[in-house]
Amino acid sequence: MKIGIDLSYQFKGVRVTGVVQYAINVIKGLEMINKSEDLYLIVREEYIQDIRKLFPRIKLIVIQDNVILKFLKIFRKRVIQTLYIENFLIPKIAHQNKFDILFYTWHHFAIRPDLIEATTIVMFHDILHKHYPSNNVLYRKYMDSRLERIIQESHYILVSTNFVKNDILYNYPMIGKDKIKKIDLPVNVEDNKISKEKKTIKEPYIITVNSITKHKNIITLIKAFKKISKRVEHKLIIVGNGNTERLKEISKEYCLEDRIIFTGYISNEERNSLYKNAALFITASLHEGFGYTPVEAMILRVPVITSKETALPESTMNLAFYYEPGEDADALANQILFVLGDRPNKEKLDFISIKLREKYDLCKISSEYYELFTEIYQEKNPEGRNREIEEVIF
Repeated sequence: MKIGIDLSYQFKGVRVTGVVQYAINVIKGLEMINKSEDLYLIVREEYIQDIRKLFPRIKLIVIQDNVILKFLKIFRKRVIQTLYIENFLIPKIAHQNKFDILFYTWHHFAIRPDLIEATTIVMFHDILHKHYPSNNVLYRKYMDSRLERIIQESHYILVSTNFVKNDILYNYPMIGKDKIKKIDLPVNVEDNKISKEKKTIKEPYIITVNSITKHKNIITLIKAFKKISKRVEHKLIIVGNGNTERLKEISKEYCLEDRIIFTGYISNEERNSLYKNAALFITASLHEGFGYTPVEAMILRVPVITSKETALPESTMNLAFYYEPGEDADALANQILFVLGDRPNKEKLDFISIKLREKYDLCKISSEYYELFTEIYQEKNPEGRNREIEEVIF
C-alpha cells in the first residue's frame, strides 16, 4: 500500500498553526505504531530540512523549484504557486508513483482531487467560509464553488467532530453520509517540553491562545476582563499571531494596557510553560471545527472556560466550564469569577487530563487512521499489491 501525503502547502518559515500541527501529529503517530513504511510525504524543496528533522526515516518526494516556480517566486505570489503545484505537479507525482491513496491534510481551495487517479481523502477541519464569508463577493463565490467541488470530487471526506460532519451535510446535502469518515484529532502536548527560561510573569494570570481573527472573539474576552479587572489581581495574556492593533486600542481605552499582554507567536515550549503556570485558560471563540488549545490546556491540568459554540463542548468532552452566548461579556465575566473563586482541585484536574489524553492519544488515533487507509485500499485492491519506492526528486 502506498499512501501519498500532500504537505506541499507548507512553506519555509510558516509558523506551526493548528492545521500544520495536525499533520505533524498524524504522521508522528503513524511512525510511533510502525506504519510509516507506507507513507510518502510530498514536500517543497524549501521545506525539506524541517520535514527531515521531524521525520528522518519517512520517504520524501521533493518538489524542486523548476523554471515556473522560480518565476512565480519573483512575484511572491504563494497563491499562484500553490495553484500551479496542485493543478500540475501533484497529479503528475501521484500518477508516476502509482499511489493507492492520496491524503490531503487540509481542505485548502487549490487541491484538485478530480485530477488524481488514486483514492483521495481530504481532511475538512471546518467549513468556516460558510459562517464567516469574505466581504468580497467574487472571492466568496469562487471559494464556495471550489470547496463544493472538492467535497463532491474527493472519494472520502475526513472530519474530527460530529459538529463538522453535520455542518457539511447541512450545507452540502448532496453529499452522502457514507462519504464522510469521523476520526478524532490526535493531540500531542508533550508537557515534558516546557521552556526552561525563568518565568517572567510574576503575577497570577489568565491566558488565551488563539490566532487573532474575528471569529476567535477575543474582543468579548477583553470586555469580560474589563468587568472583573477591579475584583481580581490577574493579568490577561493573549497568545497568538495576527493584527492586534484594534485590540490594543481597546485595552488602552479600558485603561488595561498594563494588565493585558500580547505575546504574538511563541514556540510550543514557551506556550506550554504559560499554560502550566496559568490560573485559568479561556477561549471565547465563536466557531471551531475542533479547538486544539482548550484541549491542550486541559491535558496540562489547567481549568478551562470556553464558549458553548460549535464543536467546543464536543471536543472538550463537556468537562470544561462553559458560558453562553459566545458574545455575552457579562456571562463570561461571571463564569471567570466563579472558576477563580472555586478552582477545581488537583484530583479533578488530573481526572480531566487523563480522560482527554486517552481520547486524543496519538497511537490510538493513528491506528484508526491506518485502519481506514487499509480498509479503503482493500476495497479497491482485494488481492493487495506490494510496491516500493525510493526517494524521488521532481
